[in-house]
Amino acid sequence: PQDPTVYEACDKLGLIVTTEIPAQNQITEDEQFYVNCENMQREMIRQHHNHPSIFIWAYFNEIFLDEWWMQINDRTKYKKSITALGKRLEAITRNEDPYRYTMICNHNKMDQYIDAEITSIPMIVGWNLYYGWYEDDFEVFDNFLKKHKEKLPNKPVIITEFGAGSDQRIHSFEPKRFDFSIEWQDKFLEYYLRTIQKTDFVCGGAVWNFIDFQSEYRSDCMPHINNKGMVTTDRIPK
Repeated sequence: PQDPTVYEACDKLGLIVTTEIPAQNQITEDEQFYVNCENMQREMIRQHHNHPSIFIWAYFNEIFLDEWWMQINDRTKYKKSITALGKRLEAITRNEDPYRYTMICNHNKMDQYIDAEITSIPMIVGWNLYYGWYEDDFEVFDNFLKKHKEKLPNKPVIITEFGAGSDQRIHSFEPKRFDFSIEWQDKFLEYYLRTIQKTDFVCGGAVWNFIDFQSEYRSDCMPHINNKGMVTTDRIPK
């Protein structure tokens, strides 16, 4: 959840907002953790429900991410417990505010989320996709969307993250993946935007990210900076 002034600015500017609790990547199998998630979701809705800019209440983000998932010993038990928590959070959200949409954002392991029944819980499924950046081919993005349509034909979808890193000092006549050139970032974003616009069952997309931002563990083209922004840390357009 954002500072109240962010929501106020979005109300005034007419921006559409998704807001979610920080339950992502590493979900603890513990009842007290689950109760804390429920309290966060309930408090978020009650604190911010009067902001007209908010149209989606979300929870969970990339909860089966590989780095964490590979450390789980009993994955069947883990999936069942996370699905049960998702259903609890969905019920709370619908009860607190039956008028807005709900959403869970997942990464590209579609079968994993379908198998755990995570995709059946919210009203909208979000996918965070980086084909052409962390994975090789842009074209796999099209195939992923076709697979969503085939396996989840009645589930609205938003591409909740898509982006590529760039350094405003780096240019290339022959841009390629992970060279951090402005030209590759342009090529990446243009491809994704065209695909989203021509795919009628995709409700929208969100570029990750608007601004280059500090990220302690990253070592991309700048130490400790995530360079996927469309503007630099000091807000200069790339």
